[in-house]
Amino acid sequence: MENEIFRYCCITQDIGNLRLISVSINGLQGMFLFDTGAQITCIRDSFFHNASGRLSEVTLKGGGSSGNAALFETGELDSISIAGFTERNVTVGIIPDETMDYVFGAVVAFFLDRPNNSQDKIQADGILGWDVISAYRWEYDCDQKKIVISNERSYDSALNLSWDVFPIIDVKLNGTKAKMAFDSGHTETILAPSAKDAVMDLNPVTDNTVGFDGESGENAYCAKEVMIEITCEKIVLHDVVMYDRQLHGISNYKIAGLLGADLLEGKSWIIDFPSGEVRII
Repeated sequence: MENEIFRYCCITQDIGNLRLISVSINGLQGMFLFDTGAQITCIRDSFFHNASGRLSEVTLKGGGSSGNAALFETGELDSISIAGFTERNVTVGIIPDETMDYVFGAVVAFFLDRPNNSQDKIQADGILGWDVISAYRWEYDCDQKKIVISNERSYDSALNLSWDVFPIIDVKLNGTKAKMAFDSGHTETILAPSAKDAVMDLNPVTDNTVGFDGESGENAYCAKEVMIEITCEKIVLHDVVMYDRQLHGISNYKIAGLLGADLLEGKSWIIDFPSGEVRII
């Protein structure tokens, strides 16, 4: 039935603070990064063709962590299945294998202290983006390493989640009310200039970034410690970078920064866009 409530469980593969979940594309199984910062679901080129995807004439222009523009092909899939539910007729971005391997290899090297060219590779076949994530309630259990996906709705929502290019969460930053973008595919939290009044003891640093749009290095600042409060949960983050410019992809100058996957380290959480809430447990 169309309005029937469902709950499906999916075991995750965790790499540092990042989550990979099992996704079936046209019946072909792969591991996809759970990424709230990706506006649409993307898939590596070879996996797309092995899954008999259909190329589209539309080209996707997207930005990444490095602030550069990159062009990607798009394609159509008959179905994307996760655990027990299926999305049909899905448009996806197509990422070249070498780009996916390099960026994900850098992530693995960062978290697991392996060289980028290690033979013991952990491969990501794609990125599960906000187009799918935003339609459901996602509950992650840190102890059991599993995500429950459902179409249930919260009757006591915190009403702290909205969207403006990125998911936007209402937080307190060092006790000051703020709005911050949220990108679960970004390894670390970064701050924008609008957060400067709420952050003390900033020290100059050089920061290097690797993204699907290439690499970049620039001068920045580092805050030794910041406290993020979401609902009643307080998370202390250390050595948080602040850029002296607006963050890439975020046009609203009032956004205080980009919350990354480090926010979720060692935590259970709920992301429920239809109910308008994020909870850290």
